[in-house]
Amino acid sequence: MIWWLVACRPAPVAFPARTVDYDEVVLTASAGSSLESTVRYRIEPGRSDVWVVATLRTEGVVYDEGAPVMHYDSDTPKGADAWPLVLQHAIAARPAAVRVDTRGRPVALDDPATWADDALAALAQAPVPPAALGNDRLVDPDGYIANLARTFPGHPPRGDWVRDERLAGLRARRTEICQPIGRVEGLPAVRCEGSCTADDDPRGTLYGATCWTEVRTDREGIVTIESGYSGTLIRTGSDGQAEDLPVAGQRLVRRVGS
Repeated sequence: MIWWLVACRPAPVAFPARTVDYDEVVLTASAGSSLESTVRYRIEPGRSDVWVVATLRTEGVVYDEGAPVMHYDSDTPKGADAWPLVLQHAIAARPAAVRVDTRGRPVALDDPATWADDALAALAQAPVPPAALGNDRLVDPDGYIANLARTFPGHPPRGDWVRDERLAGLRARRTEICQPIGRVEGLPAVRCEGSCTADDDPRGTLYGATCWTEVRTDREGIVTIESGYSGTLIRTGSDGQAEDLPVAGQRLVRRVGS
């Protein structure tokens, strides 16, 4: 029996068996800078365990201490747009066939070679100077899946839910304990809480970081996934001394029209 659902109700798939859009809203703050972004994804059912994912729109505002505020909207491109944002959206806008596991977490591209060819074609057509096209690191199948799995982590298991992702720019691991919390806004909900730890990294480490995730579903599948973290980034400052910086982030993914 799937524990977060009412008895005798079949477990929903992660995504509805129809084409749907999801909005992802992200707020992050670290070391004097912050990012507010909204991304709209379109997800279409493919064959068996394969879904087709594409980004329809990317919006963002970057605040960096001592620098001008930077705005980006893929629907209204400007010559002053930061090249990395333009190139990242160009790649993400190409449909990608993605395999998911039984809980709905993206695990791999169905055809990495075709995806890489499409990504390179998207880069070649991007409205940026030729000098900006020399960064092949953007064509990264593993990185694409890691970012997608962070946005769509799938259904939480009973008990421990462990998943790897980047937090405050560091490779980190979330270890949360999940339990049903009844209905939230009329939907069955699961709440997960725990801690975040970072791998050894010369750029710093996380201290006292806590994290949480809340998932709400309906008969079709996941409606919202909300997650967050907060803690302290300890790193070596320009003077060679250790410095403590508060870091935090929050992410909301919501099915459009739900």
